[in-house]
Amino acid sequence: MMSKRADLFNGMEKSVIILDGGLGTTLESISKTQIANTPLWSAEALSKDPEAIVAAHLAYLQAGAQIIETSTYQCSLDTFQRAGYNIDTAKQLMHRAISLAQKARSIFNTQRSAMQQLIAQPPIRICLSLGPFGASLSPTQEFEGFYPPPYGPRGYSTESMNSNYFDEDSEEEKAIQALAAFHFERLMMFAEDKGTWSCIDMIAFETVPLAREAIAIRRTMAKFEDENRDNGMGKAWWISFVLPEGRCPQMTDTDGERLTASELVWASLSPNLLGGREDEDVGVPDGFGINCTSVEYLPRIVDEMGLACMKIEREERPFLVLYPNGGDEYDRVRGVWKTGDREKRGEWATRLAGVVERVVGCRGCIWGGVVVGGCCRCSAEQIAELVNNM
Repeated sequence: MMSKRADLFNGMEKSVIILDGGLGTTLESISKTQIANTPLWSAEALSKDPEAIVAAHLAYLQAGAQIIETSTYQCSLDTFQRAGYNIDTAKQLMHRAISLAQKARSIFNTQRSAMQQLIAQPPIRICLSLGPFGASLSPTQEFEGFYPPPYGPRGYSTESMNSNYFDEDSEEEKAIQALAAFHFERLMMFAEDKGTWSCIDMIAFETVPLAREAIAIRRTMAKFEDENRDNGMGKAWWISFVLPEGRCPQMTDTDGERLTASELVWASLSPNLLGGREDEDVGVPDGFGINCTSVEYLPRIVDEMGLACMKIEREERPFLVLYPNGGDEYDRVRGVWKTGDREKRGEWATRLAGVVERVVGCRGCIWGGVVVGGCCRCSAEQIAELVNNM
């Protein structure tokens, strides 16, 4: 039987698949409703402007994207309840996100001309977007990972020094268990409806700031796959980290030292976690990568991750996922985007394509393929430029 990873790249000459761009920031510009600085962000439009979501998906598909991510990044019971929705309505809206992506896919497939249909085209895939626990907090914490107990050592504070470092391993283990419970509960809300689940082709656990959360996600997927082993509900999935300014947010000591890219690879891909615990029940993702990070940092980080990945024995090579920000900078104090340097923004597609070419052109490449696209403030026009550069 062909693996989920192999099936993803089956028949592709270059083993490169184009992902969409920044759905949330695109919706900020086209939606009739205000979604910026709301608890639900892109999911705000699920109830108030669903057709904007379809339009955004279609824009990326028409630009050449072969994978579209659902408007579920910030979805969780906590975020919906904070926005004033009850549990039943929250679940309905979460499932609607999948149906809207499916609607966009159906429209796009219908729009393809008869001539295009005669040419072998990769299928359009729908990816379930799942942000980290930090995306459910207010203010959000995907860029720093300052999680409150039991999910972390302390929550974000404006009045004291912030830290995401644990002094004791036992407390970190409790945090991993709490994070795994959060991710599992959310995943099951999508899986409980067979119609919804059948439309999903893959899962992205993205913008992850902490290695311990990657371990929690792996436990989540191990449990999910074990409980659904006999009913064909398995999906290809990936974990992607955010590295603001090219550094992992997770601290390794009280002096503020950070985890390296190599340590993130180990936490995500190693079959033998946490100092040789062979009984650790963890899933192994099909893909691994970086998102919501400036493209300028990718060459160095990809090299570091590649070297680390070479040291990990596994039956199949993971695919690499790269979807950097579109070139603008986020002002965290004011909560607004600042337009980046026009020249650098114009070079975004060329620079990203160059990173991908280095990966796929490397002799003895350790990656099984590349999924590449954009994250925040990456427009459909930039995805079209990326396609033209590949």
